[in-house]
Amino acid sequence: FQVNRDGREQIVYIYSRGDIMGYRPLICGEPNPVSAMSLDETSYYFIPKEDFLRILFSSPEFTRALLISLSYEFSVWANNITVFARQPVKSRVALGLLILEKKFRREGAGEINLSREDFASYVGTVKETLVRVLQEFKKKKIIVSSGRRIKVLKPAALEEIADFF
Repeated sequence: FQVNRDGREQIVYIYSRGDIMGYRPLICGEPNPVSAMSLDETSYYFIPKEDFLRILFSSPEFTRALLISLSYEFSVWANNITVFARQPVKSRVALGLLILEKKFRREGAGEINLSREDFASYVGTVKETLVRVLQEFKKKKIIVSSGRRIKVLKPAALEEIADFF
């Protein structure tokens, strides 16, 4: 996430199990402009800068894997900026549900497990607006939810609302 001057957090990417993160600033020699926080209990590995750069320059396989990862992240960020900046809130929430449902499904979960604050940050709105849109989706039986958990029942309806696909 990134924090703006007003102290508001914007989630810019959600990593999954096995993803590599935090390496872009090491490669380009810049300070890291974002922070990370775990949404669940997490184990992680830390690679010191010197070791990371040594492996990067000595292993073509590792370099290729990072290039693929970096390219994928860039595509996701560019799409998020383009789509989320131009769409109304209801469309952003629908698209966010579709993206997160796919990400959590890949993790083996049958539902999205994210706080309303984090979800609002992800789609670029405030919690109250997000809750209103989710309530509308629940009334239309597009989703069901309990606490933090959201299950998508009608992805086609979300695709239509997202007006992106």
